[in-house]
Amino acid sequence: MQLVTNEDLNRPEEELAPLLAQAQKLGELWLEFIKQDVETYEYHTIDYGERDRSGGIHASEMSKCMLKVVYSIMGVERHTTADAIDANMKLRMRTGTAIHAMLQSDFKRMAEWYTKNHAGLGLALTFESELKVKGALQEVAQAWDLSSSCDGAFTFWRWNGERWVAYLRVGLEIKTSSAPSYDGRKKPDYDHMEQTTLYQACLDLPLMWLLYYNKSNSNFTTPFSPWLFKFDRRKWEGDLEMRFAKAHHHAETRQLPDRTEGKHCGWCPFGYLCKPKILNRPAYNATPVVNAGMLVRRT
Repeated sequence: MQLVTNEDLNRPEEELAPLLAQAQKLGELWLEFIKQDVETYEYHTIDYGERDRSGGIHASEMSKCMLKVVYSIMGVERHTTADAIDANMKLRMRTGTAIHAMLQSDFKRMAEWYTKNHAGLGLALTFESELKVKGALQEVAQAWDLSSSCDGAFTFWRWNGERWVAYLRVGLEIKTSSAPSYDGRKKPDYDHMEQTTLYQACLDLPLMWLLYYNKSNSNFTTPFSPWLFKFDRRKWEGDLEMRFAKAHHHAETRQLPDRTEGKHCGWCPFGYLCKPKILNRPAYNATPVVNAGMLVRRT
């Protein structure tokens, strides 16, 4: 039995059930690892700036504003104006980046710990972080000019007497969340589901764990439904590929779509071009009130 590729999802449910059950144990395995983790460790954080981001369609940008997608396909220069930046949001994003690196380090060491304790039984686990989606690696990424990076993937292995064979793969996408947002969450955000569907299609990942991490108390969404899910081919072919085709048509004809305004405009690298009205609101232009020893955040 194996659940390694999207094609494997066509196997009978009775074959998939025990593999899904094993994927659901990843959260418990992480906690078991944390309990016994007494070794020195370190992790490295890289926060790529907007100016270093390549053109093309990016998974994290494709859901909220078609104009942003078209600008990226056209290779328009990414540029942000300091006066238009929501500094508090930028600080929150930096915290999220650091937590990503911490969890990726945890899962890599967890996999090594699991393998050390199970290799004698013919079982092993690996974790690979930052799986690249780009045209040079996948035909589908080349076809749609996709450029992204998935947070990681777990692979379970078994020894067949001659070599190690992969039998289960689970993708991982990490999202950090404030306590109020986390507590009110009942299911994944639609744009996060679209983002992970792109990863699954390009990286051939049959399962995905969308891990929301509460920055206030370190609670997290465990790998059970709706946070663990199968690749949705209908979403990929019926929704995302159709949107990609539309975006490329806009870019080729130079007929720009209307912008979609929202909070995301506060950190969009193309705001200097489309000049969304939302950036003229006081919430984005007001000077923060700073008292001795504290920052009073705007609401």
